[in-house]
Amino acid sequence: MAACQEQLKDRVVMVSGANRGIGLQVARCFQEAGCCLALGARDIEKLEKSGFTPSDRVLLSSYDALVPGSAEKWLEEIKKHFGRIGILVNNAGVYKKVSPESENEDDLDLMWQVNAKGPWKLTRAALPLLRQDGQGRIVNVLSLSARRVKSEGTTGYGMSKFAAMAHHQGVRLAGWDDGVRAIAVCPGFVATDMAVDVMGSMPDRASSPEAIARWIVNAVTMPNDAVVSELSINPNCEAFC
Repeated sequence: MAACQEQLKDRVVMVSGANRGIGLQVARCFQEAGCCLALGARDIEKLEKSGFTPSDRVLLSSYDALVPGSAEKWLEEIKKHFGRIGILVNNAGVYKKVSPESENEDDLDLMWQVNAKGPWKLTRAALPLLRQDGQGRIVNVLSLSARRVKSEGTTGYGMSKFAAMAHHQGVRLAGWDDGVRAIAVCPGFVATDMAVDVMGSMPDRASSPEAIARWIVNAVTMPNDAVVSELSINPNCEAFC
């Protein structure tokens, strides 16, 4: 961790969905590594109660992927507060059960807006500052559901995450010449509220949010010529297709 702290000291990290689960632990790990934090969440009150105190090194902002202009507004706040960004973590996501036979498309539309278009909007807004950094990093927290559909009820979720993976691959190309590197982190079950939403109870075996966060912090310290573009993290042995 000492090497990570040296490389990450004073870098500005932008994390969406930072008020719980993986996002909260990612924020804590980057703060431990000496980073400045730009944290966004729909539930700003919960974010304020998560142990982060606004300061010259910590900015807490309201961000909602469903609200037009929310990404741009957040970026303007970051520009005013820090004037720069080194790392963007697209973490905010939502799960709803949608099967191939589901007739109500509202939940599918919700996942499309949050899981697919949310990262697209944030990345588009943040890319100019990430290009200026020279070693900008974009971490797209996806899921193994971006690679396979585990059950018919996760079909809609998988559709949104497959789309997010396509976005990730496009972002790798978009920022490459300016030193921007994109990393897709694809966990299996993680011990969060979302896992309970999927399973109805906590899976017998699940990765901890802290473990996923540690992987993310380490991944962004890789040099421009050796970045891992996709990282699958899973406590279970399973087929990918």
